[in-house]
Amino acid sequence: MRKLILCLGNEIAGDDGVAIYVAQKLRGKIKGWDIRESNKAGFYLLEDIEGYDEVIVVDSIIDENGQEGEIVKGEITDGSGGFSPHSLSMGDILKLGHSMGLYLPQKIKFYAIRIRTPEFGEKISSTVKASADKLILHLVEMLVK
Repeated sequence: MRKLILCLGNEIAGDDGVAIYVAQKLRGKIKGWDIRESNKAGFYLLEDIEGYDEVIVVDSIIDENGQEGEIVKGEITDGSGGFSPHSLSMGDILKLGHSMGLYLPQKIKFYAIRIRTPEFGEKISSTVKASADKLILHLVEMLVK
């Protein structure tokens, strides 16, 4: 059974790089899971998730009204909508891939950290980084058996 933690973001856009930070900290800590960083979006994510039985996506969500650093989690199934990494929703991506006959998971778990509008630069704010560290601990505890 192939398992993937796919961390989406842009490490030169401040807090939008938080998932890349998560990927770098998770490497070597969770056996049996591939850890992959990606700055892809929409249809192009099929290349990253194809061939996996279980996928967890880590990303940021830009939200000026929510609590910065809040961790949002959920599950997405074929056509269920879900969060949108810039174009197609993850549910639509699964539906499209399944209709093409690709080997994809039936559902995707996701964790997203709420951020403010990203700014150019590599620095992640202390609030968002603290949330990322909590998420890293949670994932390690949940997935290490």
